[in-house]
Amino acid sequence: MRRNALASVAVALVLANVAFFTLKTTSESAGVSTKVSEAGIQEFPADWVAFMPSFESSQRADPVVFGTHSPLPSQLRFDVLVDGQPVSRLSFLAGRCGVEQYAIRNSNDAGGDYMPDRLFAQSLSRDQQECLRANLPNGYQLSELSKALLPSHTSWSTDISKLIVDASGETEAR
Repeated sequence: MRRNALASVAVALVLANVAFFTLKTTSESAGVSTKVSEAGIQEFPADWVAFMPSFESSQRADPVVFGTHSPLPSQLRFDVLVDGQPVSRLSFLAGRCGVEQYAIRNSNDAGGDYMPDRLFAQSLSRDQQECLRANLPNGYQLSELSKALLPSHTSWSTDISKLIVDASGETEAR
């Protein structure tokens, strides 16, 4: 009888552990998917953009068939490995420069095979601006937008150079 009681207690503890970890994993998964979906939305008014004006302009050169250089040359696929996972260099750079509110556009947009990524940021301190300008890939420029806009409402075919305050933020060739 004592063995049956111990066996029952052991089975109850095993079932309690299984239930605990199953519920914990499910709730953590729900939290992760919520964070991922929130990160995917990235809706905020952006005041800054980092983009490649010359290359984007050449991609839009033929109004009938976008993508003069189609597909995007491999040297413009800016990914870095972080913990063995490919991450957009612009996203990596935004994190490195301490930018909190940002969105990367074009890599997943229709036309992403033809246009380089753009970085949209809500606001940037002087230090963040300097950090981004010093580390942006060749051909990119960081510019302040003349008015705040939602990144999701700015398609890859939009000429950002017409929406900026000043075009003097071009990065130096390295």
